[in-house]
Amino acid sequence: MKLPAASSALLAFALVGCSLWDKPVDSADLSLSCEVTKCECRAPKSAWSFHDNPAQPVAWRSDGSAYCPQGLSLNRVGN
Repeated sequence: MKLPAASSALLAFALVGCSLWDKPVDSADLSLSCEVTKCECRAPKSAWSFHDNPAQPVAWRSDGSAYCPQGLSLNRVGN
């Protein structure tokens, strides 16, 4: 079965659009967005750990951006 050119172009556009939807958020952008959305600091997930480490509160710089202590990463809550 052959697809018309317009259908295949539309399908390709949809696939590219969906792959770009879940791109990782830059940590600088996330630190500023935590001013308006709830964020937390979490340790990286380990394949050897069967439990979730508890979240730590976010620390704030004088310019209003969020950061986490060494060894923790900044994450949005609910993602």
